[in-house]
Amino acid sequence: MIDYKQFIRPIHTKEWRPTKSSIFEGNLVDNILGNGFIINDYFITAAHVISKAGNNTFIKIGSDEIPLSKDKMVFYKEVPIDGADDTIPEKDKEDIFNDKNTTDIAIFRIDGLTSPLMLADKVPCGGDSMKSYFYKREKWFEADAIVGEEWFYGNFFGCTFGSIRPNVGCSGSPLIKDNIVYGILHGGNEDCHGVCLYANSAHVNNFLSLKG
Repeated sequence: MIDYKQFIRPIHTKEWRPTKSSIFEGNLVDNILGNGFIINDYFITAAHVISKAGNNTFIKIGSDEIPLSKDKMVFYKEVPIDGADDTIPEKDKEDIFNDKNTTDIAIFRIDGLTSPLMLADKVPCGGDSMKSYFYKREKWFEADAIVGEEWFYGNFFGCTFGSIRPNVGCSGSPLIKDNIVYGILHGGNEDCHGVCLYANSAHVNNFLSLKG
């Protein structure tokens, strides 16, 4: 069985953390914003993870810090609203997620990366069993997921989880079966605590040929 840890990477940013005694004294510390994964020469994550820190995000490969800079970005499209915004009517949220132009994906080209992972060329079926892999505060987790029977919205689909599931800080992590990535974590459902929403990975193949 393949160890996915080296192909799924936390996304870091540097943040100033003041001391308890003074806001003028402190240190730059690493903060993990989310996850992403490697497919050939590409690093893929959820776009909203990148928007949190702008041009100050990076991943670590061994001892190297590789910036996720704009010059490496080949695709970026974020959901036009914050889906958790309670001021937006539920119907309007549903319309946005059902729109085939809506997605939550950022792709960076980083030459020299390799990976056994492939992107799906089709949407998973309801009831399919998948695996979610992610880092949470530098700790590695693996969780079992089931694709919802009727949770398909435009370029997104929902999954149910048991006691272990990705949550805040895990966005961008992949949903995998047999080395094939079917989904990119967009976020959780505040009303249904065992449910997460994924961007459909097959949609990536509509604008980039990353299979192989």
